Amino acid sequence: MRHGNSFDCPWSRSTTGIQPREGASADVRTAITRTCLFPDLMDQPIAWLGTGPDDTRAALEAITDSMVGGSDEPMGLPPNPVPAGYTYLGQFIFHDMVFSRTMRKHLGSEETLTLDLNSVYGVAPSFEPHLYETPDDSAGPAARCRFLIGETDRSTSPPDLTDAMAGTARDLPRIDATRGFADMRGIAGRSEPIVADPRNDDHLVLSQLHCRFLQLHNRMADVLLARGLAADSVFPTVRRFITRCFRHAVLHDYLRHMMDPAIYALLVDGNRTALFGAAGSLQTAPVEFTFGTARFGHAMIRSEYLINQLPGGGKADVGLMLQMSSSRAPRRVPIPTHWSVNWSNFLTLSDGTGPQPARRISPFMNETLARRPLAVDDDGTPMSIVFQDLWRCYLLGLPSGQDIAAEIAARLAPAHSAIRVPVLRGEAMLPPAKFAAVYAYSARALTNAIRANPAFMTATPLSYYLLQEAAVLGADGTHLGPVGSYILAHTMAHALGLAGQRFAAEDATVAEAAGIASFADLFGLLDRARVSDTQLFSILSMRPAAGGSGHHRRTGTTGT
Repeated sequence: MRHGNSFDCPWSRSTTGIQPREGASADVRTAITRTCLFPDLMDQPIAWLGTGPDDTRAALEAITDSMVGGSDEPMGLPPNPVPAGYTYLGQFIFHDMVFSRTMRKHLGSEETLTLDLNSVYGVAPSFEPHLYETPDDSAGPAARCRFLIGETDRSTSPPDLTDAMAGTARDLPRIDATRGFADMRGIAGRSEPIVADPRNDDHLVLSQLHCRFLQLHNRMADVLLARGLAADSVFPTVRRFITRCFRHAVLHDYLRHMMDPAIYALLVDGNRTALFGAAGSLQTAPVEFTFGTARFGHAMIRSEYLINQLPGGGKADVGLMLQMSSSRAPRRVPIPTHWSVNWSNFLTLSDGTGPQPARRISPFMNETLARRPLAVDDDGTPMSIVFQDLWRCYLLGLPSGQDIAAEIAARLAPAHSAIRVPVLRGEAMLPPAKFAAVYAYSARALTNAIRANPAFMTATPLSYYLLQEAAVLGADGTHLGPVGSYILAHTMAHALGLAGQRFAAEDATVAEAAGIASFADLFGLLDRARVSDTQLFSILSMRPAAGGSGHHRRTGTTGT
């Protein structure tokens, strides 16, 4: 899986302290102030284990090798009420936030931390025409309003796969550019996805999620075109609608599932400016989020997923999912039709079926993430994803989880004393009893590895601390604990424009009028049996309350 590298950070840590990376500004303190939620804590980075980096690496290898939970749904713990789809909604959301930041920075925008589906739409059809269907010559370039969408590979699917079963199966658009020209037919060489953010082709479920947004846009565009709306108005109309509903669902669906209820209530109903700062004070994803909270989704990844109920389809493990991507060999793309995702297995849709649950958030991961070398260090050294998450906390000199927890508790205490933020340390950092009971062998090994490094129990890397906190204080890993929730809330308050009320009210007006409160509702607009073309046209024809500015006018990427 593709993950942010530590060289995304403008500094690194050595035995002599924090140093700017090559090519970065020499003013490390300014970089820290601009990219950290707790810049003062960077003066006290987490201590190395043992005598330094080498001892720390050895200790972390022993610890992460024991962070294995053999079962996605172990007996002794009830199923996680969070559906499996939220694992990948989180990955998609975080990708969009980082992609938008990078793109806006290149475009010279000061407002870089935002969620606006730039990872799907790019800048605009006139700037990135390769993402869109080319209209005929008479229509002109402004008529590009529908995405290219790829076909699945029927040739590798079972012969009894009927047209009806495969009718909605689609893949990302892809090309084979290894022969000196772009060949839409070729898949034998190095294929590349034709999408704004190639990271969304990381694995099967994520690429299918991206494809879902492409399909959603095209259905809406078709409805508007059929009703006579000018082609050059279709694109901005559909983009505005989907983006507003997307942001609304992030706030009222995804974050509601992922966050501590008390912190979530502050985000939705409280004095956000007093708690999270004024608009514009945070212009990039803070390192405590990028290398801490954003990693919790790894714990939610199951070892195996029920992808669909098609003949020849069924269950896929993480290894198979990773193969269905243009980014690594063997490249099983276009994806076979019988491996297209049935979203009722991942989200609670209206068809009455129950989705499979995500894994609970805890230190016990699936074995692929804990032990397989799917990531690489800055110097190219292969490592597991779980090891990388912990190692980067030391490599960048982030504060310990305990120091950050104490700081958050102090910030909340004056006005929100009812919200408890316990600082976990010592024995509280060992495997919680409920998880130790169901993952007994690994829990004993993990306990021994942690006890062999007692400093780990009092100065814990942030990424591990948040997993432990969720297991202890997050309803047995159903959601993040208060520290993880605070960092997530602070980051998302700015990304969603909540800190300064930039566009949240207009998002709510559009989404609520359309009956969109969740991602299941949004994707439900693709179901023609549930929402007819006439109903969808009526939804798209609604106008937000007067006075809304619209995010595209503010960024200058498209007209309103």
